[in-house]
Amino acid sequence: MTYFLPIHAVLCIILLQAGFQPLIHASSDTDSLLRYPVIVAPGAIFSRTASGVFLGSSTTTYLVTARHVLVSDTKARVKPFALVRGNATDRYEDRGYTLELDLDALQRSGNWKEDLEHDVLVVRFMWDSKLMEGVQVKYEPPSEPAMVPFPSILRLHDIALQKAVYLVGYRVSIIPRGAETSELNIPKIREGKTLLKDGQKGQIVSDYLAVGGDSGAPVFMFARGGAAKLIGIHIGRQDCITPEGPLKCAIATPMDFVFALISTFK
Repeated sequence: MTYFLPIHAVLCIILLQAGFQPLIHASSDTDSLLRYPVIVAPGAIFSRTASGVFLGSSTTTYLVTARHVLVSDTKARVKPFALVRGNATDRYEDRGYTLELDLDALQRSGNWKEDLEHDVLVVRFMWDSKLMEGVQVKYEPPSEPAMVPFPSILRLHDIALQKAVYLVGYRVSIIPRGAETSELNIPKIREGKTLLKDGQKGQIVSDYLAVGGDSGAPVFMFARGGAAKLIGIHIGRQDCITPEGPLKCAIATPMDFVFALISTFK
């Protein structure tokens, strides 16, 4: 007799067994960025697996990603659940912090905020050191989940043009077949430079290479003094015309709009 596990259970097993590569060999400032991105698996749609980032403090933590990762506009409703996995704060730990999110419950309880125009979404999954309704911890490493603290954010007006930026995401575009070799396990850093910032449209336009799975990924810039600053959330690509010719530009939503959503939580 053949037995079938619920698809969300199968996906959870994959995420739990697919351990992170420990960041033991990190030897540069950019390598330190690899601890921040999280992988977001919306329901059972492997091909839609995307990226995100944890933002906040030890007592209040948010998941930030692109809105289209968790919202299906064709059905006009959120997907029913998502699995999220992030690195542990201790870079020597080889298993990540894994959550299952009941998106309907989070939305009903007011712990879900989205911006349709700028394609970003914020889920508050911990507040006052307590997990919110609809959040289950599937695996908790000894140390806390790695997250970007609020002071490590750069607002749009402080972002310089023609400066190096770094997209850090999970470029997953195929169903994983091997936990040790799949890109499901390993975030990638792509370097580019800022080309344009548009306050009216709420966009940062850059020339880093982005592919499937990068939606919702954090974009960083190093400020004076060498500190890494989160400047935006990657939401997609569009055709651009530059002095060097046509280019497929990368678009990120500035953190200003993420903070606008966070300010509406009660």
